[in-house]
Amino acid sequence: MTSKERGQFIRLLLNYQTKRIENIIRMYFGIDRDRCSLEEIGHDFECSTRTLRDSLNKGLNRIRVSLTHTDKMFPHEEMEEERKICKQLKEYVEGINPDLIHKELPYYYSKFLD
Repeated sequence: MTSKERGQFIRLLLNYQTKRIENIIRMYFGIDRDRCSLEEIGHDFECSTRTLRDSLNKGLNRIRVSLTHTDKMFPHEEMEEERKICKQLKEYVEGINPDLIHKELPYYYSKFLD
């Protein structure tokens, strides 16, 4: 799996988030824009960094669940392509660190994903 394919898969998974969480993840990790700190994002959204970290962890957890439970996340037959993509991305992530898939992310964990 190339980095370009991984980027496309992650962008696809971001489309299944709420717009707010999608924008927070994109800003925090610098997807299709410059990276921002939680303080900068908090200034844009007019909320605290703790609230942003909660939203960020919620979005990352949703992505993790979509990778581990692809049949539940994409139950319809026309979503077969999404299932295939999630399984490929899951295999890639498990190759890096299986704990990222199988364990619940603690509250503070997202700061270590940088």
